[in-house]
Amino acid sequence: MDHTRYTVHTAINDYISASKNRGCKPRTLKAYRNSQRIFHEVYPEGHTMPVDELARDDLSVIYDRLLRREYEPSSTNLVLTLFRCAIKAAVHGPGVDCNKIISHREIESVRNKKPATDILTEEEVEHLLLETECNTRDHAIILLMLTTGLRRSEVLSISRDAIQWDSKRIKITGKGGKERFVFLTPEAIAAIKRYMKNRRWDPLDDDKKLFPIKDSRLYQIVKKYAKRCGFNKDITPHTLRHTFATMAVRRTGDVEAVRKIMGHESITTTQRYLHITDDDAQNTFNDAFTAPLIK
Repeated sequence: MDHTRYTVHTAINDYISASKNRGCKPRTLKAYRNSQRIFHEVYPEGHTMPVDELARDDLSVIYDRLLRREYEPSSTNLVLTLFRCAIKAAVHGPGVDCNKIISHREIESVRNKKPATDILTEEEVEHLLLETECNTRDHAIILLMLTTGLRRSEVLSISRDAIQWDSKRIKITGKGGKERFVFLTPEAIAAIKRYMKNRRWDPLDDDKKLFPIKDSRLYQIVKKYAKRCGFNKDITPHTLRHTFATMAVRRTGDVEAVRKIMGHESITTTQRYLHITDDDAQNTFNDAFTAPLIK
């Protein structure tokens, strides 16, 4: 092996330097440097390995060592992204035989195997709401989340002045400061009014928050009632958002309307929230083809 040739470590360092010269953001450069450190640790051979002698077996070694260290998938993929970009740029490196260098396309990211989010069945939704009946605030919060799909940060940001009682909707400021309306069911309106009637409001409270509690407290509220119900599932505020999306699409079949209500830019994002079963598919088919095609 010729140690004077353009090596893998040199290619990565040169790519980071070129990124800096192109005006790459400091935050990105910091992430690159951290990924470079990890790569050096898992593949010290890269210090002497010419880029055009890197083989598929070497890629397998790199993958294996990264996975053995049990980094978060996002961290592992950032290392692989840096590696892939560096190899792609290395085609133009000094003395590199572009006919021998391995294709950057062979450096694939690892799959981020996130566990599927649990959702509540309609029977479990009813059980959860019945369990919260004794506390008007908690009942209003959980009912509102289940019937609007609001994020917990959005629930906690609701101002009492943002509720439009006549039109039965609330103006929400979501991610990126984007505004949208969510609509209130008669059941949700009754729960919110009952809660507001029973609560003593601080006259010096300028922001007039509907639910003046911390994010961590909302999380604890959902976990507390889920535990009381005895659900054998990991129920969080985000579970309620997934449950809303699935119930709404099952009842309406309108994914685009649900997308708007949930504040998603892309319908693809909304689809990731849907937990459609084989029975759902069967019911949709039956509804679509109840009538014979030939009359």
